[in-house]
Amino acid sequence: MAESKIAMQYDLKQNNITGSASNGKWYAHAVRRSTLNTRGLADHIAKHGSVYTRDVVEGMLIKIRDSIVEMLLQGVGVKLEGLGTFYATLETTGADSPEGYVIEDHLKGVHIRFRPERTPAEELTAPALAQEVLLNQRFVIDRNGAHLMQHDETNADEEWD
Repeated sequence: MAESKIAMQYDLKQNNITGSASNGKWYAHAVRRSTLNTRGLADHIAKHGSVYTRDVVEGMLIKIRDSIVEMLLQGVGVKLEGLGTFYATLETTGADSPEGYVIEDHLKGVHIRFRPERTPAEELTAPALAQEVLLNQRFVIDRNGAHLMQHDETNADEEWD
């Protein structure tokens, strides 16, 4: 996968769920500093060695998204080699009998799920990804969301490509 480890920031947060066996324990939470939309991803791809301009890449990403959704709704899983497989599931409530099952009354949602690649060359499972990342603690955050301390001031707000 990656030739060198990628830096990933995390914050330590305390569980504050009353009644939970984990209440009061501290856990690492990955920092998501922003969300990249299709145009942003296309721009990123175009700037990193692509021969295609942002508008061409963006058009392809939109076509890929539309095609994946269409196939999933038709009951076809979509595998992107090196990334993983997308598939659709239904979230429903139960009925007491087949005759009493009315999809309109029992359907709660249609979900798109993702199963990461597991081939040896491109394994994206949790243990494999853990080997590719260099974790940097950012903040310790208490039950109320207050920053108790900043672990490393040099990388708390570092900009990444």
